Amino acid sequence: LLHYISKARAFIFAAKEDFGIAPVEAQASGTPVVAFNKGGIEDIMNNRIYPLSKIGRLFNNQNEKSIASSILNLDKNYYLLDQKLMIENAHRFDTTIFKKKLKSLINEL
Repeated sequence: LLHYISKARAFIFAAKEDFGIAPVEAQASGTPVVAFNKGGIEDIMNNRIYPLSKIGRLFNNQNEKSIASSILNLDKNYYLLDQKLMIENAHRFDTTIFKKKLKSLINEL
């Protein structure tokens, strides 16, 4: 599976999930994500650290036109994408980092 995801031109994620690990796994392999802009994907893709234009695209409606538009936009601007930033973005969700942040939050409270 990792082989296929890492060789893909993009990973399409049209579901609304609380988190959804699949887009993070795709980014960890350096594959851009085109995703529905609801649920947990907002935390994964919409952040101030990594510009969306460098890591993938989002669409606002779960319909053919909206998805196709985002895919075409990604393809047209593929040269702007940065695999290094995609991988760094995915690493924000590494279990080691999660545990450190959770421990810090607990200690703070």
